[in-house]
Amino acid sequence: MTFLLNSDFIFRHLRPDLRNKRVAPFLAGPPAIGKTMAVNALAESGDFAVFSIDVNTLSDAADLTGVRTVPHPTKENRFVQVFFPHYTIQKANDHALENPDLLVIILLDEINRTSSDVTSAALTLLTSRRCGDLELADNIRFIVTGNDKGNISMLDSASLTRFALYPVRPDANVLLDLLGEDLQPAIRDVLTEHPDWVLQNPQPAGMVAVVADEDDENGGSGTVSETQMAEFTSQMDDAQDMSQYTAPRTIEGLNLWMNELGNAVMAELAAEEGVSPDGQTTTELMLGMLAHTGNTAFTAEVHSKMLNALLAPTAGSATGAVTIARPAAWDSLRAAKTRTEIEQIIGALDENKQAEVLIFALTTRDENKLSKDVLDLIVDFGALRSLDRDQSSVLLNRGTSGTLNPASVNYFLDKSSAPLVVSLTPIHSYLAA
Repeated sequence: MTFLLNSDFIFRHLRPDLRNKRVAPFLAGPPAIGKTMAVNALAESGDFAVFSIDVNTLSDAADLTGVRTVPHPTKENRFVQVFFPHYTIQKANDHALENPDLLVIILLDEINRTSSDVTSAALTLLTSRRCGDLELADNIRFIVTGNDKGNISMLDSASLTRFALYPVRPDANVLLDLLGEDLQPAIRDVLTEHPDWVLQNPQPAGMVAVVADEDDENGGSGTVSETQMAEFTSQMDDAQDMSQYTAPRTIEGLNLWMNELGNAVMAELAAEEGVSPDGQTTTELMLGMLAHTGNTAFTAEVHSKMLNALLAPTAGSATGAVTIARPAAWDSLRAAKTRTEIEQIIGALDENKQAEVLIFALTTRDENKLSKDVLDLIVDFGALRSLDRDQSSVLLNRGTSGTLNPASVNYFLDKSSAPLVVSLTPIHSYLAA
């Protein structure tokens, strides 16, 4: 049984536990799924104050017990014990004393991703309710978070009896609410359509969506099911490489990166070629997305939606929204009576004019024979070996908006060894679509 990290969980489980100082909720699950976010949500209600300690950053048990052995200030080779509370604990206790009607929470974050000595000291803090010679106020409460698998300090059964242990999993709806108006439309659409994708490991053999198990009573709402959670944690436990995945924290990071770039820069990146870590040709935009949310179905779908949005004809003056009317040279090509005449007309065009003719040949649906001749000759001449950024954006625009002629596109893409066709590899799938 796992619990969704949402408002129901907070009000039905966390809040009742916090009424008793002898019980400490322990939220257990993979990193970055929103455990800390759920605790901080308590503070937003106004009834709690939250003070966080990143236990995994502590280097010595004394940081929590409040005891250190230090050299004697005047006597050589002598040591004395010095008692002092951790700064955050002192601050939380002061706040509790100043606000006796308020419950003050000390969040011990990542309690088992540190040395066993530090974990043990954190457990002692819970039961003794003291740090050094500082006795904690009655309205101090504890919440603990930790990982349930991986490189952790395991807790024995006696230690676990100190907690109300809640295995937890993320809820996409909470992430949607948290990011609010700052959320990129493409990310919002994907999370709305596929809320179960909020937790995905990379798929080595391709981007495969994780589909909710219809028989799972907790998976029907479209959120991450317990079956998916078990599969995810099992994959994480087995993973040996550094591969990024989707989780509330990584999705939030992708959103911040996209907001910082802005649409104009993202459109430029969408038209530039890049090579993914597994050697696949893709766009520079996709490479940036892979760095945040990994080789997942979520990343692929966000990338696809962004291309449609950035390069749609309605994008106005944005980069990539340039449109090309029928080139002047097309009338001359149409009037030519022989292939030799068509060849002479194309040979007289500079690279920019050839690019305009190429894009029109891939677009028009009424002159397939002429389009094929034009495509043959432009590729055979070899003068046009690649499109510039704006030309690539225009072509991608037409591909994602469905205005290209599929017959012409397939004919062009069949020339797979031609430099011009190879240069457009990152957008082949969007042209063919």
